Amino acid sequence: MNSLKSRLKALYKECFSDSKECRDYLFSKRLGPHNAIYRELNSDIVAAMYMVDKKLVYREKETSVPFVVGLGTSKAYRKMGLATELIRESVQKCEGPFIMLYPAVKGFYEKMDFAVISYDNVLTNDYKKIESEDAEKFLKLYELYNKDNDFYIRLNKSDFEEKIEIAKRDGGKFYLLEKNGEHIGFTNLEESVILGEKGVKRGVMARVANLEKAFKLCPITIDKKIKLTDKLAEENNFCFFVEKGRIQKCEEFDIELTMEELTKHFFGLGDKLKEFGIVKGHILERY
Repeated sequence: MNSLKSRLKALYKECFSDSKECRDYLFSKRLGPHNAIYRELNSDIVAAMYMVDKKLVYREKETSVPFVVGLGTSKAYRKMGLATELIRESVQKCEGPFIMLYPAVKGFYEKMDFAVISYDNVLTNDYKKIESEDAEKFLKLYELYNKDNDFYIRLNKSDFEEKIEIAKRDGGKFYLLEKNGEHIGFTNLEESVILGEKGVKRGVMARVANLEKAFKLCPITIDKKIKLTDKLAEENNFCFFVEKGRIQKCEEFDIELTMEELTKHFFGLGDKLKEFGIVKGHILERY
């Protein structure tokens, strides 16, 4: 019998168009049995996904969040709810306050109360692209871009070196972006960071996975009593108010929120609860 890792790779190959070199690299660095959630039938892996650990900086606090990567179902077993099962299990297993992903299919994750919480910069012809593998330079631009942000993924030089390798092995490149003789960002033609530019293209999605941990990061008081509805996790369907970040259950409610709407508030995109204040940031991740 083939090993679990080889069977996971076989499904990934069926579902995604990454080159063999890129696929081998991902399974040597980021993906494998250690972080896979999957369904098996007759010794075949028919659906799988991976939870890649990331470090989220949120209001100057650092916490671990899983980033969902490589969610795929074998063609013969699609439209049977397996992907939804895997996402539900990932939320249940999540040890962080939020779970994140970069959506391949618009509309699918909204059904499970995921919200768009980050908008990507759009690359135009206003910038000169200079091919580069200078991970240190990319990191400095990334840190400058996030200097005043309330949330972002913490990356280091090794992370950018890995991003460059992933791009190279799939036939891609990284470029510095130059304008008026200055480096003002970088891109791999899929993800771009441009200083002074506000993102407008739908990017990373997230949802609250653990209410108590989420409010611990954001220890606010909400006087309104909230009736929460969650399409994915029935245990979150209850009424509560928040006092200095502590959740207090109650019977009555003043306002109704879906988990998607509540998630938006944590990332500065909600419009029903002013108590969250102004929150801004950007998530640069796809893998």
